Parts: sequence; structure tokens; C-alpha cells
Amino acid sequence: MKKYASILVIFTILFTFIMPFINLTNAQTLDPMNSYDDFIKYVKDVLYKDTFILRDDEVLEVNWTAYKNYQEQLDFGELIYGSPQQVTGYEPLSMPSQEEKNGNWRYIGFNELGEVVTNEKFPVDVSSGTDPRTWLPNFTNVSGAVKTWITVDEGGHLTERQKKYMTIAQLKGHGLNDGGKWGNENPWNVERINGFSGSYSKTYLQTHATWRTGFSVRTNKGRYYQTWYGDGFGDGLDLNGIIECEDVITFYPDEIVKLLSINFTGEAYLYNEWLVKEDIERLTVELYGKENYTDKDTTVSVSKD
Repeated sequence: MKKYASILVIFTILFTFIMPFINLTNAQTLDPMNSYDDFIKYVKDVLYKDTFILRDDEVLEVNWTAYKNYQEQLDFGELIYGSPQQVTGYEPLSMPSQEEKNGNWRYIGFNELGEVVTNEKFPVDVSSGTDPRTWLPNFTNVSGAVKTWITVDEGGHLTERQKKYMTIAQLKGHGLNDGGKWGNENPWNVERINGFSGSYSKTYLQTHATWRTGFSVRTNKGRYYQTWYGDGFGDGLDLNGIIECEDVITFYPDEIVKLLSINFTGEAYLYNEWLVKEDIERLTVELYGKENYTDKDTTVSVSKD
């Protein structure tokens, strides 16, 4: 059943003799692949995430290159902080050291919790030459994996909705499920890798899916590891709307500025069960180049038809 959200945003600005240029910022029109500035605005205004994190007093800035790493395979990239070079010295316990091969780094940076993230595109250390589907009985537990799946209610960082989505979402990589060498039958997901046991001990969650970011998990097969990735759940959002304001503004001789109310109303269509109104509440309408305005009221409601 299709859902849509009705959005009303009311702004009050200081109106001068020159009408301000109004630009809508939303997930549909702001392309994070377009430029670094657009990516930074996307992180703040659409994802509502920090543009940097601190790890041992070192600033790790959000990485545009890493976000674009999977742009050909995913609807949305991973949110990565820091550079591959900054990973050196922080490699996970019992994992290989940081290195570069054929233009790809073994570790691409850190997630928003400051944990190291492996790169699925890093060339394999050893190739078995066998269908990866034969690996299922051979996956082994990954140290610390279960803790990465703890929800907010349990003292972790995942919402229950994120956890459920990433448990059953299709994983890609190593020639599986992406039109690669081994075809698309028997789709892989976290649930299947763990043997439908309800456990997460064989899948270490590296990055979290949101409505506009993909995710990745790391698995072990003996002393070797594999990295798998999946899409975010916000594909298909459509935001449409109109801006309304007073038709006539009257300035009297002793007035320099005047208050002007502007209303933006619109509809955002939510095309899947994982995307909810809380995801789009942070979409913003911005008046670029104008500092003197205040957001007076914002309401979001969801209906179904």
C-alpha cells in the first residue's frame, strides 16, 4: 500500500527590497555525487549526520571518495569517516595490516562509531575459484559480531527497523546477487549466512543502512575474511510542493525591513515498508544567502491510499 507524507513548513523572514532567492533542499534534488559541497550539505541536511568525528583527539572528516566507492553497485554509498591512511595503527585485532593494491585500500576508513571498515573492492588475498555458495557451512564466528547488532533499546546504536531490514536485505559482492559470475539465485542475506539461527555471530556489521546510505558486513572463513555490502532503504522517495507568500508587500516611508511569512506545502511518497515519516522529517527548506529567518512551525503527517 502506497504511503505519502504531507509536509507543511512555515518560515518568517526579514523582507528587504530584494526578494530572497528560495531554493528547496531535499533528497531528490540534492545529488551527493555532484560535488564535495553538495555531499557535505547532503550529510548535514538529508542524512542529519555529523561531517566529522573524533578518534583519539584526531579529526576524521566524512569521506566523499569512500561514499562514491560503491556508486555503480548501490543506490546509496556508505558513510565513511577519515582516510585509508588514517587507519594505519588501528587495524582490527588479528586482521592484516593496512595496504594498497591496484588502487584499492584494504580498509577504507572508519564508521561513525570510530570502528575500522574493510573494503569489498580490495583484491582478494586468496581465490578458491569455487562457487561462493559452497562457503555457507564454512563461515566461522567473527569476534565481536553480536555486539554490532545491539539495538538502541539494548544500549546499542541500531533502531529495530534498521536491524530487521539489514537482516533480510540482499547482500552483494564476490560475484553473488549482482549479476556476476555466479548468478542471482538463492539470494544471500545476513539471516542466511547465520544459518537462520537468529544469531548474528558470523556477520560483523560495519556500517549501518539508513534511508540514504548503504551498509556492509564482514564475515570470516577460517583465517580469511570477506566483505559484503547492501543498499539503503530509501529508494523511490518523491517530494513535490509549492511555496506560498503574500502577493503584495507594502513598505511605508519609515520602514526599512518587513516580516514576510512563507509557507511550503508538499507531499512525499514513501514506496516501501522500511521508509517512514521520521526519515523525512529532517528535510529542509532553505533560504540561501539570508541569515534573518526563523523556522516557526513544521508538521509532518502520513496517510495511506
